[in-house]
Amino acid sequence: MKLFLYSMHDNIFYCVSLVLHGAMLKGRYIPLLSRMLFRKAVIAGCIFFFAGTIVLPSQIAFSEKSAKAPKTTISDAGLNQLYKDIIRDAAVTDGIVGAGIVHLETGRELYLNRNERFPMASAVKLPVAVQLMTLVDQGIVHLDSTVTIRESDLHPGSGQIKNRIVPGRSLSILYLLDQMLTVSDNSATDIIIRIVGGPPAIDRRMNAIGIEGMSVDRPIYLVLSHCMGITCFDETEPFSLELYNKMATKVTAEERLRARRNFIIDTRDTSTPEGMARLLEKIWCSEALSSQSSELILGIMGNAHGDKRIKGLLPPDTKVYHKTGTIRGGLSDVGIVELPNNAGHIVVVVFVKGGKKSMRVAESAMAQIAKDAYDYFNRRSQID
Repeated sequence: MKLFLYSMHDNIFYCVSLVLHGAMLKGRYIPLLSRMLFRKAVIAGCIFFFAGTIVLPSQIAFSEKSAKAPKTTISDAGLNQLYKDIIRDAAVTDGIVGAGIVHLETGRELYLNRNERFPMASAVKLPVAVQLMTLVDQGIVHLDSTVTIRESDLHPGSGQIKNRIVPGRSLSILYLLDQMLTVSDNSATDIIIRIVGGPPAIDRRMNAIGIEGMSVDRPIYLVLSHCMGITCFDETEPFSLELYNKMATKVTAEERLRARRNFIIDTRDTSTPEGMARLLEKIWCSEALSSQSSELILGIMGNAHGDKRIKGLLPPDTKVYHKTGTIRGGLSDVGIVELPNNAGHIVVVVFVKGGKKSMRVAESAMAQIAKDAYDYFNRRSQID
């Protein structure tokens, strides 16, 4: 364990806010402040700073260099205990953990490493789905339209299409959407990416609806290739699954490790916890899509696989609309959890990157973060 302190800057602003507004300022600048009031705020800030010393876990990416101390953003002081619980949960893994928790009915929120970039892995399929349904809402794409599968459409990684579908067969866009979000089919995803205009079109849509801290840059097969250290593929040429499998066997252990290290610091196809949380909020509130399209996406997400992360420690009958992601060096699970006792719904976003401990350890940390958030807001509803 290493000793980390809350920053002096954050605590001074916290105390200034107590004097001026009685609430956290979240970093906003106060242009005019009397000398006497400022002096009092600084003194109060110093007192809070030394009294607020806490022990936080050391988090190391690849166990080679220390990560920065986790940065928190808490919407109100009542969430401090939940934040401490999440810090404890994150200490289980030696990777860097990012989390976003938002209570949709009240807007209360908490972030760990709010602006840190994390590989989305298959969580990228959520913005892909939003772009697809945007075109459906506009009448440009129809879900009952079919796509004829080509040999070059069979892509590596998760999913069933590459093994079960013979080239020349036609599949509906609705079926591709379902496969993309439920079993995380990479072939289905890359076909949809092509249909909707490629990564640039998805990126533009995210910007148009106000999502910051997220970028979609490559089809899935290129993300996987670069993560594996395979560099022979180009978007302008047809993909070959046979060539991919052949090249994968030729990558040395050293090349694979170097590719993994580079992948962790690559900002392409990444999201901050806040960026992903905002997207989930907009889907839930039908601010990114029509109500019908939003409900379709959420309905499919409600049947998605992956029971060891957000769903891992929740009661078995808990309704969770989510999307998991797994890639070398990065795990994700992002979704919306329905609380019992009419307590509302919470957005839960959890990312983990780097680290040498097993995936099981990271998944246990992700599950505990979701459980702590679930328990906290369920208890609050009973108190309030």
